[in-house]
Amino acid sequence: MKHSNQMTVSSIDKRRWIVLVLQMQVGSVTAYVYNLTIYIGPMNEKLGWDPSVVILVWTVMMVVGLPGSLIGGKLNAKYGSKFALKVGGIAFGAAVILSAFSTSAIMFVITDSIACLCMYVVYVSQLANVGALFPDKSAFATGLFIGATSLGTALLAPFIEWLTRTMDLMHGIALQGIIYGAIVFICGFLIVEAPEGYVPANMEKKLDEEEKSKYIDRPDYTVVQILRKPSFWLLIIGVVVGTAFCNGLSANLSLVAQNAVGVGTTAGALFFSAWQISCGVGGIVVGFMSDKWFGPVKSFMLLCIVCAAAALILVAVGVDKYALFLIIIIILGLGAGAILTLIPDTSMQVFGERNFGFTYGILVFAGAGAALIGTQVTTRCTSVMTFTYGAILCLAGAVTFFLITMLLKKESRKEEAVRVGAEK
Repeated sequence: MKHSNQMTVSSIDKRRWIVLVLQMQVGSVTAYVYNLTIYIGPMNEKLGWDPSVVILVWTVMMVVGLPGSLIGGKLNAKYGSKFALKVGGIAFGAAVILSAFSTSAIMFVITDSIACLCMYVVYVSQLANVGALFPDKSAFATGLFIGATSLGTALLAPFIEWLTRTMDLMHGIALQGIIYGAIVFICGFLIVEAPEGYVPANMEKKLDEEEKSKYIDRPDYTVVQILRKPSFWLLIIGVVVGTAFCNGLSANLSLVAQNAVGVGTTAGALFFSAWQISCGVGGIVVGFMSDKWFGPVKSFMLLCIVCAAAALILVAVGVDKYALFLIIIIILGLGAGAILTLIPDTSMQVFGERNFGFTYGILVFAGAGAALIGTQVTTRCTSVMTFTYGAILCLAGAVTFFLITMLLKKESRKEEAVRVGAEK
């Protein structure tokens, strides 16, 4: 990767937290497509566009996650995060502006889908930048970044709603494209990049040579090497089964709550708000635990066990118990937020930064499969069976991640033997 080596370690140490805040701002504005729900009503009322067509942006957004991550990863690997953010920011802003010229719902879906692809181009570069700047606390920093991005996206909603009331609908969208694209482009100049083997000064003083190599000699496999690893293929399976239940609840929690405890839509929305808040906290808490004690793969395994236990407790006591249902939903929400942190952190820590866009893109695609399974469970099953099947999926994920830890140890020993033999 082409990083700037002009800056001293102390300079990077001082600025990396500022960079994290800048990345939070970039993440918030590029995730504006998550507020699409605000436009569906006005587009139907003012333009006569079918809501069922406009909402297709959500489906396409899942599909473009893989190519967007691959493009972002390549740009980041070849030219660095600063370049990727500038290019991605310009393209994102242009796509949003272009969507404002749509003359039909289908045209809007197509142009907004381009914005979604550019969002992933920027996002994967951001994750790589945060991970490189925080080798000592990568999961915690990633959790902070994702949690703050989610909060920032939510805070954009009132601004977007205000624009739809005070301006022509399409003019408001075009204005957002200009503002958001400019923010990302400017931040592309302001962020800093870590040189190869960067270790913060405070960590370097504390680590002995063996521990220091953990951060300096991080894995950095080629795509071919990654594809040859059984642990990579097992990780894909682990992401599908281990995250399916939380993915399903994220998409359909309000309805699940209404069916389980017999509440109305207003209370169902409150359950979803509690879920969203716990999601933001979960990434930070589990990220800290991952850095401090367990590592991303073991954290994933423990997370699946906790989510399975929570679901089984609810089934055993009764899904219609309001207070218990809320507590369990908060616990599972913490797990859903942790997943958003652990997937990119696992990708980077286990397979390296060089082809992070590739590994993360594949895992995003696996997440789409998980969402398909999870949404089918939460929409087709009774409340009791929803949490029963959810527990089974989480337990299957726990077993899969346990097997991954065993495989990683085996692969590590094999690679070490090859390296020692080559040195001799």
